[in-house]
Amino acid sequence: MTTINSQALVIHINDYGESDKIVHLLTPDHGRITCIAKGAKKSKKRFVNKLEYCSHLTIEAEAGGRGSLLRLDRAELINPLIRIRENFRAYAAAMLVCESIRYLTQEHDPDTKLFTLTLWALTVLEEGHPALAVSIIFQMKLFETLGYRPQLDACINCGKSTEGVSHFSPAHCGLLCRQCRSSAGLRLISLSLNTIKTLQLTQNMGLDKIRRLRFPANCGQESINLLKEYGAYIGQRELQSWGLIDALVPA
Repeated sequence: MTTINSQALVIHINDYGESDKIVHLLTPDHGRITCIAKGAKKSKKRFVNKLEYCSHLTIEAEAGGRGSLLRLDRAELINPLIRIRENFRAYAAAMLVCESIRYLTQEHDPDTKLFTLTLWALTVLEEGHPALAVSIIFQMKLFETLGYRPQLDACINCGKSTEGVSHFSPAHCGLLCRQCRSSAGLRLISLSLNTIKTLQLTQNMGLDKIRRLRFPANCGQESINLLKEYGAYIGQRELQSWGLIDALVPA
């Protein structure tokens, strides 16, 4: 048996039987893990008010056997991030964060940058940062962290500058100019120059400064269209949480 002591973020919860819960966690040192919390539904002390979506915890879990399921023995709150669950816009963005981690990452694949990014996104949502901006920033940084950074500096085929580029190809992982897109024969996403420039800033700014970015209605909608399609291409599925994010885009 191996004991895991770590920080963790709750990204998903399922009831299991009459008294247990299955808890999906993201940790900095062990990556995404899945635990069973025995008696959690009836707990009066060990887990009460702790195993909630987005909670930031310290945990102790036991790993054993051949399966990937761990036994969660202890959880202590660092920050419940409760205001996320009290505001629809923050909750919608947080659900996209959590679902993205579940379906675009592998279990037991530790990445401290990924944990730092996820904790940053949930923390700024808790602080009231605009949910649409956080959703876009998180997705852009997530793709980069996972090795799928979109090419937005020039046409990925011929190298023309963004002045002559207007469409993004998920299959090419980058922009295609007007000439190159005509022969691509693939799904393309239209982007304005303003959206391209804003997303370039998003890629190049650190998390300590990126809160300043804002996404006007047209830029926000184009960015969401790109990220939804690109994520679906990478993960081979569309995340359900995008339905909530669509409601955040100004008409």
